[in-house]
Amino acid sequence: EKDSDEGLNWDLLPDIPSTRMNAAMVHLVNEKYGTLKYINEEALYEIQDMESVWDLEVYGQFLEIGCEIMPTVDIKTDAGWVQMLHPDREIFERDYNRIVELMPTLF
Repeated sequence: EKDSDEGLNWDLLPDIPSTRMNAAMVHLVNEKYGTLKYINEEALYEIQDMESVWDLEVYGQFLEIGCEIMPTVDIKTDAGWVQMLHPDREIFERDYNRIVELMPTLF
């Protein structure tokens, strides 16, 4: 209950909130160095079609054959991102693990 003088009674809330949704912002890691010679479009379409994937972006230099690319060393040098959201933990984890598996094959 909320007492107008005290605010929210924190003792009434659970110690660990229930999970209604599984979500993640996955940053695409690139391990390659040099001239971009290959884009695994099939893998990108597979990621795009996953049940847990809401949106994704691959940055321009990773979509243009001939561009110079560098390995990801931090969040500013990733190759893009994937937004994931799904209420079923098994589906979410399946998709997440597959994205991680596909990452080394993307470029």
